[in-house]
Amino acid sequence: MTKVRERGETVRRYILANVEKHPADIARMTADRFGITRQAVNKHLQKLVSEHALKQHGITRNCSYQLAPLAHWRKTFPLAKTPAEDRVWREDVVLSLGQ
Repeated sequence: MTKVRERGETVRRYILANVEKHPADIARMTADRFGITRQAVNKHLQKLVSEHALKQHGITRNCSYQLAPLAHWRKTFPLAKTPAEDRVWREDVVLSLGQ
């Protein structure tokens, strides 16, 4: 792997590790941290969006990012017959998590 590619991977790992805490200013933080332009950071952000690792909200200056969910799970339980928590965990939640 070339040094340029290694640095790009390092930048993208930093973005993924810090986007939850700083969704609106991740570009500025990343640019400051690595000494690169915000335009360069934007290319990394767009790559992560195109790979479905991040979701982008808004445009230009009002843009923010969040981690994209890996899976969605939803189930409704009737209130009349509320099952025990451990049973819901074992029979529904754990099965959807997989390994």
